[in-house]
Amino acid sequence: PSLGLTIFLVYISSNLFNKIENKNIKIIFLLIIILIISFYGFISIKRQSVWKSEEKLFLSAGKCAPNSILSRSNSGAMYLLRGDLDKAEEELEFARGIKPIYSKGLNNLGLVYFKKGEIEKAKELYYEALRQDFPYSGAIDNLILLYLSQKDKIHAKRWLMYLYPNNEKEVDALIENYLIENKK
Repeated sequence: PSLGLTIFLVYISSNLFNKIENKNIKIIFLLIIILIISFYGFISIKRQSVWKSEEKLFLSAGKCAPNSILSRSNSGAMYLLRGDLDKAEEELEFARGIKPIYSKGLNNLGLVYFKKGEIEKAKELYYEALRQDFPYSGAIDNLILLYLSQKDKIHAKRWLMYLYPNNEKEVDALIENYLIENKK
């Protein structure tokens, strides 16, 4: 759409320019066009820097579209990856307030609470992510890790059996190996 609009504006400007007979007005018209092109060119170049990384893009999108659940959830995820749990919680809770059905955002908020040691809140959010019309399956993995971190073999096994039905011996071995490797 932008290319089409640009072509249209060039066509209109060209026709206007050709209809102007006074040289001074033509010069002023050209200067205005050059200023407009320079202004928007500068904005475009400046804006391109946000495409250098996912982090910059998602944080910028959160600022540009502050009422977008996806933009705010992605901003929260970036803060989570940075380790800024307070800012991640703020962004993800804001996104949840927009529309509390975005399962990936709910899962990420659960990760924030898990990292903060608020296990019950994390667990509730993982379950909430799985109850949505479009559940985020990564919440299952996070529930398993949560239960394993609490050494709750029964619940961890229940979710692992959901992922790997008819593989009870492998699931038991997986749980034991995890607990051995992650002794505290």
